[in-house]
Amino acid sequence: RESVEEQWTVGILDRPVASVLDRFDPKEIRWLPEMAGGYAADPFGFERDGTLTILAELFPFSDPRGRIGLLHEDGRTETLIEGACHLSYPQIIEHAGQVWCLPESSAARELRLYRADPFPTRWQPDRVLLENFAAVDATVFVHEGRWWMLTTNHDDQDETRLYVFHAPDLFGPWSPHAMNPVRSDLRSARPAGPPFLHNGKLYRPAQDCSRTYGGAIAINRIDVLTP
Repeated sequence: RESVEEQWTVGILDRPVASVLDRFDPKEIRWLPEMAGGYAADPFGFERDGTLTILAELFPFSDPRGRIGLLHEDGRTETLIEGACHLSYPQIIEHAGQVWCLPESSAARELRLYRADPFPTRWQPDRVLLENFAAVDATVFVHEGRWWMLTTNHDDQDETRLYVFHAPDLFGPWSPHAMNPVRSDLRSARPAGPPFLHNGKLYRPAQDCSRTYGGAIAINRIDVLTP
């Protein structure tokens, strides 16, 4: 598998994500060592008291299922969350005095939230945010007092069609957007990280899969966001 399968590794750009709209130089990326016997992908960083914690999908070639793990900058890894199905895209969220993780588990047809206890070395399964929906790379954020979720659907062209859900709180209840799927574009649908503000405008990173899966990241400006 190591000889034929795509391999990924993680790089760090030591400045705010919004700054890439002003300038981007690939030479500034600090690449972490490759994971032995597999690869690390879908990294999410969380900084607290000057310490950077990186959660990522860890994919060993000896097992076809990804799991969520801690990725150290020297290349060491620690498995934190394992399941009966493939897990990936571990978004880290701070809310209600707790740190949460929302990994993708589309094969289980549910989107489950995990609570840190303690952060970052132990995670307890908490509530399910979406049931009977094969959410892929679901990404949550707050905008104008409401919680939003951007995701694709494994049952409906998960690299092409963007779905939106909204809720009064992270814990729900989550309602589908009235016009789902809101976008159909292989170049800019599947999420690639949390949205961010820049000069008062909201931007959404997305995967450009037009040439190959995860081939590039496109930054999209969100002009209107309503239920």
